[in-house]
Amino acid sequence: MQITLVIRWIIGLDEQNQPVFRRQTIKCARELTDAEAMQVAQILQKYSKYDADEVYVQTLRKAGEL
Repeated sequence: MQITLVIRWIIGLDEQNQPVFRRQTIKCARELTDAEAMQVAQILQKYSKYDADEVYVQTLRKAGEL
């Protein structure tokens, strides 16, 4: 099973003052709760010049062999 933390950052504004986003993915060694994922994002935001917009925990598992 692969666990990935995905953070969408607001990195600026375009010509029409619409937000411009960048997505960051971080592979995790273990399952994360929603609270842990938010805590990681808040810590990273504290040391970043960008603002976190959305936080996701993605879980991928193999369904089987074909």
